[in-house]
Amino acid sequence: MTIRTNITLVAIALLCVMASQAQAEDLKKLLERFKKDEIVLLDVREEVEWKKGHLEGAVLAPFSKIAFDPECKKIIAALPEGKDVYTYSNAGKRAYFAANYLSERNGQPATALKVTMQAMISAGFEEADLRPKGFLEQVKEQEAKDLGKK
Repeated sequence: MTIRTNITLVAIALLCVMASQAQAEDLKKLLERFKKDEIVLLDVREEVEWKKGHLEGAVLAPFSKIAFDPECKKIIAALPEGKDVYTYSNAGKRAYFAANYLSERNGQPATALKVTMQAMISAGFEEADLRPKGFLEQVKEQEAKDLGKK
């Protein structure tokens, strides 16, 4: 192969990678789709990072466990068909590799978000409330569930 051919192939590969990564300006559109329950946000950070903070409604599947951990495989298998899956991590590297793994090895199309979680929060995604629930909150939550059953 010539150098020109190699450069062309590298450029095409980079364009493909860039096309599959959501950009910051797309976050508002992504948020609207998330609110309509059209997409799944897959947090591929480690559990210790998740416990420090994560996006409300996201699903945890740590990248370090995604390929071999039985529980993580169950989570991946339970992802709803017909919904686009978006992976996120702190800097986007793990999100990229997780999206590739899901697409290539698991047959689940996924797109890596190349933005930080803080950028997503700034765009309007909600951070999960990690405070322990007080007694009254638990009672109200149970009452709401009981009303929904009737």
